[in-house]
Amino acid sequence: MAYYTYLFSPDTHEAFIGTPRDNAGVRERHQHAAERLHPGDTLVCYLTRVSRWLGLLKVSGEGPFRDDSHEPFVVRMMVEPVAFVEDIEHAIPIRLQEVWETLSFTRDHEPGSSTWTGKIRGSLAPLDQADGEFLEKILTRQSDELRTYPLTSDDQLKLENFAKLDNLRVRRADADVPVSVPEPEPDVATV
Repeated sequence: MAYYTYLFSPDTHEAFIGTPRDNAGVRERHQHAAERLHPGDTLVCYLTRVSRWLGLLKVSGEGPFRDDSHEPFVVRMMVEPVAFVEDIEHAIPIRLQEVWETLSFTRDHEPGSSTWTGKIRGSLAPLDQADGEFLEKILTRQSDELRTYPLTSDDQLKLENFAKLDNLRVRRADADVPVSVPEPEPDVATV
């Protein structure tokens, strides 16, 4: 069994909550990465903007399939939630000392740096086995305990700004499409 990152934005997290949670999708550019998944592999869910771990989705079917009704996440995988939190304040912050000091890609970096973020820049990046097992353990425990990790004022501002930017749309000949405006490079990571 292998572990892979699976990224949610605040909006895709909210949208996923309202579904049967039996499939998850990625953009078409991740087709080849999706093809390497096997039943039993685990997608470790990470919430961008506020840098928190949300849950675990086990791949439950062979091979990805295409579903154009889920634009832009048309490459779909059958999944089964193992642990998943709905409330962002129950998601585990990556900068929580126990997490930061354990993960192979964060422990050698200062918590305020952004040098560690390469591992979670996109969905379906492989995680080291030890990192995946650690995240599985703490996310399974968290889904039972539901410990609260209050949002900081910085987290709240990031979510508010994301919501404002999410409402921007551009009219194309074939459809209105959402656009996102990148923020200036922050002093600390925002993924």
